[in-house]
Amino acid sequence: MHAARTDLNAYLQTGIHKVDGWCIPQLWQSIWPLRQAIGAGPIAEIGVFEGKFFIGLAKCFAENRHDSVAIDVFDLQQFNLDGAGVTPRP
Repeated sequence: MHAARTDLNAYLQTGIHKVDGWCIPQLWQSIWPLRQAIGAGPIAEIGVFEGKFFIGLAKCFAENRHDSVAIDVFDLQQFNLDGAGVTPRP
């Protein structure tokens, strides 16, 4: 089995449920065929939120950690103009 597929499967079986964010495991039934068709390469996600989807992308496409970039405002919430992903603090 392809190493990326093994890493992705392990993430989908155990890791994805431990990470907050937005992504359902079934999404990868559509994304993995893309990986097979175009191969590995650098990836980026804009608006990462908690990282659930980004981790899967990196496991699927990136051959090393330098091939993946997460872009978000993170702690600079003054730039989060629409308030998306903001969790009210108690």
